[in-house]
Amino acid sequence: MKDTTYNYTLQELLCLRTFDEVVRSRITPNFSKQITEWAEKELLTGNDSESLLILASLNFESHPIDYEVNEYLGRYQREVNVVNPSAELSALVWLRIQLTLLMNANSSEEVEGRLAFFSIYALDYSPRAFASIAYRLNNFYWELYDESMPAFNSRASSMSDDELKMYVKEWCEPYYRVLINEDWLSILTNRE
Repeated sequence: MKDTTYNYTLQELLCLRTFDEVVRSRITPNFSKQITEWAEKELLTGNDSESLLILASLNFESHPIDYEVNEYLGRYQREVNVVNPSAELSALVWLRIQLTLLMNANSSEEVEGRLAFFSIYALDYSPRAFASIAYRLNNFYWELYDESMPAFNSRASSMSDDELKMYVKEWCEPYYRVLINEDWLSILTNRE
């Protein structure tokens, strides 16, 4: 599910790319487009890097070419001394973004779609905290939407949209608080 309202930082975008490489799948659609949109916003804040200008100009294309985006992104990273994040940090940042999107869902359908992702994919990557939270999100999906027996209505079906969104937000909040805290991220990404 694409969310157009989330404003990614460069670090978050690099984490998304690294996480995609770890899972060997394109979980983050339109990465190149997201990078070029980020570059455009950076230019508007007064950053006048030539590499950034070229990156932003690639946003004129509806589908920027991945190779070109990666080339100029790499140049910009070298220019400002930004290294790619570790796989462990990337997994936790990806999870934090998913929790943010889930907590800010606009409808019960969006909540279900975002939670369903965790019931479809086995996300048992390092670090252990990532796998643990992903597993809990999978269980949370089934807690809310399991209608395996014909006479059984899911818990979510008995809630209004607002009640469901509030319940999901309250459920996600403790995990989100951990994942936005830099000290916790540092502890959780140490080799276990």
